Amino acid sequence: MDTKQSVILLTLVTAALACSQHQDCDTCSSSSIKILFTRKSCVWCPLTNSCHISGIPNTYCNGGQLAKSSAQCSSIADPPMTYDPALAAELAKWASLSYVDPKVYDKASIQSAVSTQFGSNYQVVEFLTVDCDWIFQFDFCSAVIAKSLADDRIIVAFEGTSSPAQLTEQFVLSFTGLKSFDPTGGEILEYNKKTHDALYPCVKSLLEELLTAQPTAEVMVTGHSLGGAQAQLAAAHLVKDGVVSSDKLHVYTFGSPRVGDKDFAYGYDRLLGNSWRVTRKNDPIPLIVIKSTIPISLPNSCFHTRREVYYSGSGIMTSATAHKICMSNEAENGCLEKDGFCVLPDCFLLDHQKYFSSDLPQLMKGAISKNGTPPTQGTRGACRSYAI
Repeated sequence: MDTKQSVILLTLVTAALACSQHQDCDTCSSSSIKILFTRKSCVWCPLTNSCHISGIPNTYCNGGQLAKSSAQCSSIADPPMTYDPALAAELAKWASLSYVDPKVYDKASIQSAVSTQFGSNYQVVEFLTVDCDWIFQFDFCSAVIAKSLADDRIIVAFEGTSSPAQLTEQFVLSFTGLKSFDPTGGEILEYNKKTHDALYPCVKSLLEELLTAQPTAEVMVTGHSLGGAQAQLAAAHLVKDGVVSSDKLHVYTFGSPRVGDKDFAYGYDRLLGNSWRVTRKNDPIPLIVIKSTIPISLPNSCFHTRREVYYSGSGIMTSATAHKICMSNEAENGCLEKDGFCVLPDCFLLDHQKYFSSDLPQLMKGAISKNGTPPTQGTRGACRSYAI
């Protein structure tokens, strides 16, 4: 490298560092730096909440996602949001209920366990299941919907991965290409798309019925693991379809993997306000899907939606447990990706399941009896319906 090249490189590095010191979009986008005989603007990447120099490829945001003016900053600004740890702990239990197979549990015992955990004013309305055996047979995906007239709430909880065969399908279909997702723009993993397309119409149908009777209800959408991915997709679709307004929708996911590409994440973040991704130390699942970067990304790589709420402790989480609200979608110091995760079997089996309980998928199952009469199977669209 000759002297001229060294001077140019040093100038670019200095300019980049000058832009990176800005900590907010407005200051960043109104700043510029002189490089040799030209002046370069600073631009803001909302996916990482960081400032960069214009004209140089950004590691995370593409050109259409960068904010270059105060007006653009206003359009991408985060809406007022408050993370509620007590609500997170409650919704983790609802996510646990989604793992209950209504075909084998007593109908009365299901409602009794819900009354014990959440109060007698909460009623389980329906379990919805649909075949999602895209490769193997006998796999199904499900959601459970409950309501409270007194609290004016509707709960929608999506089940996570429930069998080794289903996990294998998710792995295989993560290499078969991304599929477009119209509500947000961008693309999502094929397994997520197939499952959403099968289950969402049934969930939408039931919600429309319930909201006719409860038009002012707050809608809580939740899920653990794969259920967290489905919760995000359903929430975006419900808002885009006009079934629920964004200000009435609350999304809390637990250990969700990456769902779609950066365009999906960017569109989701603009569409959904009160949405939280809860993670915990040593849980590998939120990072198991390959992360996309610019200008080089591996095929089928994805990017997280905002906002991560990271619990760094090793014990069982409670509503009083210390946590960090991460400002960036990815790659933030002190959050899961930077804090590290383990890949040992114990980490997968234990840490991925320890969201506000010692074993989230088993929590509600342990409170419900298999002795008795299961709910009668009906249909709702293409889904099997089990009314409680």
